[in-house]
Amino acid sequence: MRNVRLASFLGASAEVLLYFVLVGLGPSIAGLGYLLVRGPGPTRLEDLARDPILWPLQTLGVVGLTVLLMAARHPDLLRTLRQARPRQAATGAARGMALGLGAGAAAAGLALAWPAPAEIGPGDGTGFFVTVWIQANVALVEETVFRGYLWSVLGRRLGPGPALILTSLLFALAHGANPAFTPTSPALLNLLLAGLVLGTLRHRAGFAAAVGWHFGWNSGLGGLFGLPVSGVTFPALLRLTGAAPPTWSGGAFGPEGGLAGTLALALSLGLPASGGWKGAGRTILKMRRILP
Repeated sequence: MRNVRLASFLGASAEVLLYFVLVGLGPSIAGLGYLLVRGPGPTRLEDLARDPILWPLQTLGVVGLTVLLMAARHPDLLRTLRQARPRQAATGAARGMALGLGAGAAAAGLALAWPAPAEIGPGDGTGFFVTVWIQANVALVEETVFRGYLWSVLGRRLGPGPALILTSLLFALAHGANPAFTPTSPALLNLLLAGLVLGTLRHRAGFAAAVGWHFGWNSGLGGLFGLPVSGVTFPALLRLTGAAPPTWSGGAFGPEGGLAGTLALALSLGLPASGGWKGAGRTILKMRRILP
C-alpha cells in the first residue's frame, strides 16, 4: 500500500513539474506576441500587469497549451470538459461572481474599518472597464492552471482532498513574486485561504464557479474600490484610502496581505464549505433578518 501511495505521489509530482515547464512557454509566447503588437512597451512589472493588450495574449498562450497538453495526455478529461452544459456553467459562474464580489466588498470594508477616518475619492470610469477586462483574463488563466489542469490531474492520482491542499499551496506560492509581497505578513496565509475557497467551489459547484469567484474578488477589490490586488493597483470606479496599519489593511499588497483579508476569506471559505449554495443562501437570509 505504501508503495502504491508513493508511486501515486511521485507520478503526481512529475505531472506538476511537466505542466509548469510546458505551461511556462505560454507567457513566453505571450511576450513575443506582445513585442510584435506593442513594441518595447512598458518595462515595469506593475505597468505590464495593467496593460489590457498583454492579458489576452497570456490567456491564449496558457489556456491553449493547457488544452493541447490535456488532449495529448488526458483526452478523457478533455472530453468531460467538452460535455459541460453551457447554461449550468453560466449559472455557476454568476453565483461564484456574486460570492466573490461580496467577499471583496467585505474585505474592503474591514480594511477601512479603523478609528481613523477613511477617504473615498472618485476614480476612473473608463479605466474600470479596462480593469474588468484584465481581471476576466487573470481569473481564467489562473483557474485554468490551478483548478483546471492541476486539479484534474492531482484529483485523479491522489484524490480530491490532497488536490485541494496541493493546488492551494501552489497557488499561494505562485503569488510570492508579486510586488509588495512579504512572507512575514498574513499574505501567504490569505493566499492559501483564497486557494481553499476556490478549490472548495471547484469541488462543489464546478470550474466555472471558481472562475466567477476569482473574477468577482479581483474586480471588487481592484475595479470597484481601487485597492491593490496582490500588490498591483488598477484603475477603479472609486479610490478608497484609510489609515489602518498594514498588518490590518494589507498596505501596498492590498487586503490579501492583511488581517482584514484573513477574516473575509475565512468567512468566504465557511459559506461553500458548510453547505454549498444553500448554506450561503441560509446565511444571507439570517443576516437580512438581523440587520435593520
